[in-house]
Amino acid sequence: MGGASGFSLRFGDVVTLASAFFLSLHVLLTAQVANGRSVTVLTVIQFVVAGVIGITLGAFAEPMPDFASFPSDTWLSLAYLAVFASCAALLLQNLGVAHTEPAQASLFLSLESVFGVLFAVLMLGEMPAGTAYVGFVLIFAGIVFSEYVPLKVESWRRRKGAADPAEASDPIEPRSAAAEELSEIEEADAFMR
Repeated sequence: MGGASGFSLRFGDVVTLASAFFLSLHVLLTAQVANGRSVTVLTVIQFVVAGVIGITLGAFAEPMPDFASFPSDTWLSLAYLAVFASCAALLLQNLGVAHTEPAQASLFLSLESVFGVLFAVLMLGEMPAGTAYVGFVLIFAGIVFSEYVPLKVESWRRRKGAADPAEASDPIEPRSAAAEELSEIEEADAFMR
Protein backbone atom coordinates (compact mmCIF):
# COMPACT_ATOMS: atom_id res chain seq x y z
CA MET A 1 0.00 0.00 0.00
CA GLY A 2 1.16 3.51 -0.67
CA GLY A 3 0.48 4.67 2.90
CA ALA A 4 -0.51 8.33 3.25
CA SER A 5 0.15 8.99 -0.44
CA GLY A 6 -2.69 6.67 -1.48
CA PHE A 7 -2.89 3.35 -3.26
CA SER A 8 0.04 2.39 -5.46
CA LEU A 9 1.43 -0.81 -6.92
CA ARG A 10 5.06 -1.58 -6.29
CA PHE A 11 7.25 -4.15 -8.04
CA GLY A 12 6.42 -6.88 -5.52
CA ASP A 13 2.69 -6.24 -5.98
CA VAL A 14 3.01 -6.58 -9.75
CA VAL A 15 4.98 -9.83 -9.33
CA THR A 16 2.27 -11.13 -6.97
CA LEU A 17 -0.50 -10.30 -9.46
CA ALA A 18 1.46 -11.88 -12.32
CA SER A 19 2.06 -14.98 -10.18
CA ALA A 20 -1.68 -15.23 -9.43
CA PHE A 21 -2.42 -15.06 -13.16
CA PHE A 22 0.09 -17.81 -13.95
CA LEU A 23 -1.16 -19.95 -11.05
CA SER A 24 -4.71 -19.76 -12.37
CA LEU A 25 -3.43 -20.59 -15.86
CA HIS A 26 -1.52 -23.56 -14.36
CA VAL A 27 -4.65 -24.80 -12.58
CA LEU A 28 -6.79 -24.54 -15.73
CA LEU A 29 -4.24 -26.28 -17.94
CA THR A 30 -3.50 -28.99 -15.35
CA ALA A 31 -7.22 -29.73 -14.97
CA GLN A 32 -7.58 -29.96 -18.74
CA VAL A 33 -4.43 -32.01 -19.44
CA ALA A 34 -4.74 -34.32 -16.42
CA ASN A 35 -8.17 -35.55 -17.46
CA GLY A 36 -7.70 -39.28 -18.08
CA ARG A 37 -3.90 -39.14 -17.88
CA SER A 38 -1.31 -39.93 -15.23
CA VAL A 39 -0.91 -36.96 -12.88
CA THR A 40 2.48 -38.27 -11.77
CA VAL A 41 3.84 -38.23 -15.33
CA LEU A 42 2.40 -34.73 -15.83
CA THR A 43 4.16 -33.54 -12.65
CA VAL A 44 7.49 -35.04 -13.74
CA ILE A 45 7.17 -33.30 -17.12
CA GLN A 46 6.42 -30.01 -15.36
CA PHE A 47 9.54 -30.37 -13.20
CA VAL A 48 11.77 -31.27 -16.13
CA VAL A 49 10.56 -28.30 -18.20
CA ALA A 50 10.83 -25.89 -15.24
CA GLY A 51 14.28 -27.27 -14.40
CA VAL A 52 15.60 -26.83 -17.93
CA ILE A 53 14.24 -23.28 -18.11
CA GLY A 54 15.60 -22.43 -14.64
CA ILE A 55 19.08 -23.83 -15.32
CA THR A 56 19.24 -22.08 -18.70
CA LEU A 57 18.22 -18.69 -17.28
CA GLY A 58 20.44 -19.18 -14.23
CA ALA A 59 23.47 -19.93 -16.39
CA PHE A 60 23.11 -16.54 -18.06
CA ALA A 61 21.93 -14.43 -15.13
CA GLU A 62 23.78 -15.83 -12.09
CA PRO A 63 27.36 -16.82 -11.30
CA MET A 64 28.08 -20.53 -10.86
CA PRO A 65 27.90 -21.37 -7.15
CA ASP A 66 30.81 -23.09 -5.41
CA PHE A 67 29.03 -26.34 -4.49
CA ALA A 68 32.05 -27.70 -2.64
CA SER A 69 31.81 -24.89 -0.08
CA PHE A 70 28.19 -25.69 0.89
CA PRO A 71 27.96 -27.02 4.46
CA SER A 72 25.99 -30.21 5.09
CA ASP A 73 23.02 -28.37 6.58
CA THR A 74 22.67 -26.41 3.32
CA TRP A 75 22.53 -29.69 1.37
CA LEU A 76 19.92 -31.03 3.81
CA SER A 77 17.85 -27.85 3.42
CA LEU A 78 18.08 -28.09 -0.38
CA ALA A 79 17.07 -31.75 -0.29
CA TYR A 80 14.08 -30.97 1.93
CA LEU A 81 13.01 -28.10 -0.34
CA ALA A 82 13.40 -30.23 -3.48
CA VAL A 83 11.66 -33.37 -2.21
CA PHE A 84 8.93 -32.15 0.14
CA ALA A 85 8.30 -28.46 -0.57
CA SER A 86 8.54 -28.87 -4.34
CA CYS A 87 8.09 -32.42 -5.70
CA ALA A 88 5.64 -33.81 -3.15
CA ALA A 89 3.74 -30.53 -2.80
CA LEU A 90 3.25 -30.08 -6.56
CA LEU A 91 2.29 -33.73 -7.02
CA LEU A 92 -0.37 -33.45 -4.29
CA GLN A 93 -1.57 -30.14 -5.73
CA ASN A 94 -1.86 -31.64 -9.22
CA LEU A 95 -3.73 -34.65 -7.83
CA GLY A 96 -6.17 -32.31 -6.11
CA VAL A 97 -6.62 -30.15 -9.20
CA ALA A 98 -7.23 -33.24 -11.37
CA HIS A 99 -10.12 -34.32 -9.10
CA THR A 100 -11.66 -30.89 -8.42
CA GLU A 101 -13.32 -28.24 -10.52
CA PRO A 102 -10.70 -25.65 -11.60
CA ALA A 103 -12.65 -22.77 -10.03
CA GLN A 104 -12.82 -24.51 -6.65
CA ALA A 105 -9.16 -25.52 -6.84
CA SER A 106 -8.12 -21.92 -7.52
CA LEU A 107 -10.18 -20.72 -4.58
CA PHE A 108 -8.67 -23.19 -2.17
CA LEU A 109 -5.16 -22.55 -3.48
CA SER A 110 -5.68 -18.88 -2.67
CA LEU A 111 -5.49 -19.91 1.00
CA GLU A 112 -1.75 -20.57 0.57
CA SER A 113 -0.87 -17.02 1.61
CA VAL A 114 -3.17 -17.21 4.63
CA PHE A 115 -1.57 -20.42 5.88
CA GLY A 116 1.92 -19.09 5.11
CA VAL A 117 1.34 -16.10 7.37
CA LEU A 118 -0.45 -18.24 9.97
CA PHE A 119 2.54 -20.58 10.28
CA ALA A 120 4.91 -17.59 10.37
CA VAL A 121 2.94 -16.28 13.34
CA LEU A 122 2.70 -19.65 15.10
CA MET A 123 6.23 -20.90 14.46
CA LEU A 124 8.30 -17.73 14.18
CA GLY A 125 6.32 -15.28 16.29
CA GLU A 126 5.92 -12.80 13.42
CA MET A 127 3.13 -10.23 13.58
CA PRO A 128 1.35 -9.41 10.29
CA ALA A 129 0.36 -5.86 9.40
CA GLY A 130 -3.26 -4.76 9.71
CA THR A 131 -3.74 -4.94 5.96
CA ALA A 132 -2.90 -8.65 6.08
CA TYR A 133 -5.94 -9.25 8.30
CA VAL A 134 -8.11 -7.35 5.81
CA GLY A 135 -6.69 -9.55 3.05
CA PHE A 136 -7.48 -12.72 5.02
CA VAL A 137 -11.07 -11.61 5.55
CA LEU A 138 -11.44 -10.81 1.84
CA ILE A 139 -10.01 -14.20 0.83
CA PHE A 140 -12.32 -16.11 3.18
CA ALA A 141 -15.32 -13.99 2.17
CA GLY A 142 -14.56 -14.61 -1.50
CA ILE A 143 -14.36 -18.37 -0.97
CA VAL A 144 -17.54 -18.52 1.08
CA PHE A 145 -19.41 -16.24 -1.31
CA SER A 146 -18.37 -18.07 -4.46
CA GLU A 147 -19.16 -21.49 -2.98
CA TYR A 148 -22.27 -20.73 -0.92
CA VAL A 149 -24.22 -18.34 -3.16
CA PRO A 150 -24.45 -20.66 -6.21
CA LEU A 151 -25.75 -23.45 -3.95
CA LYS A 152 -28.41 -21.15 -2.50
CA VAL A 153 -29.41 -19.83 -5.94
CA GLU A 154 -29.78 -23.37 -7.27
CA SER A 155 -31.76 -24.39 -4.18
CA TRP A 156 -34.01 -21.36 -4.63
CA ARG A 157 -34.55 -22.21 -8.30
CA ARG A 158 -35.49 -25.77 -7.39
CA ARG A 159 -37.94 -24.62 -4.73
CA LYS A 160 -39.49 -22.13 -7.13
CA GLY A 161 -39.76 -24.86 -9.75
CA ALA A 162 -41.33 -27.25 -7.24
CA ALA A 163 -43.88 -24.61 -6.14
CA ASP A 164 -44.92 -23.59 -9.66
CA PRO A 165 -43.27 -25.55 -12.49
CA ALA A 166 -45.01 -23.43 -15.14
CA GLU A 167 -43.25 -20.24 -13.97
CA ALA A 168 -39.77 -21.74 -13.52
CA SER A 169 -37.18 -20.79 -16.13
CA ASP A 170 -36.15 -24.44 -16.43
CA PRO A 171 -38.79 -27.15 -16.21
CA ILE A 172 -38.05 -28.99 -12.97
CA GLU A 173 -40.02 -31.90 -11.68
CA PRO A 174 -41.81 -31.13 -8.39
CA ARG A 175 -39.94 -32.78 -5.53
CA SER A 176 -40.89 -33.71 -2.03
CA ALA A 177 -39.38 -31.95 0.98
CA ALA A 178 -37.39 -35.10 1.79
CA ALA A 179 -35.94 -35.23 -1.73
CA GLU A 180 -35.08 -31.51 -1.52
CA GLU A 181 -33.32 -32.02 1.82
CA LEU A 182 -31.40 -35.01 0.46
CA SER A 183 -30.30 -32.93 -2.54
CA GLU A 184 -29.00 -30.14 -0.27
CA ILE A 185 -27.09 -32.70 1.82
CA GLU A 186 -25.53 -34.13 -1.37
CA GLU A 187 -24.55 -30.62 -2.50
CA ALA A 188 -22.99 -29.86 0.88
CA ASP A 189 -21.14 -33.20 0.80
CA ALA A 190 -19.81 -32.45 -2.71
CA PHE A 191 -18.69 -29.01 -1.52
CA MET A 192 -16.80 -30.47 1.46
CA ARG A 193 -14.94 -32.91 -0.80
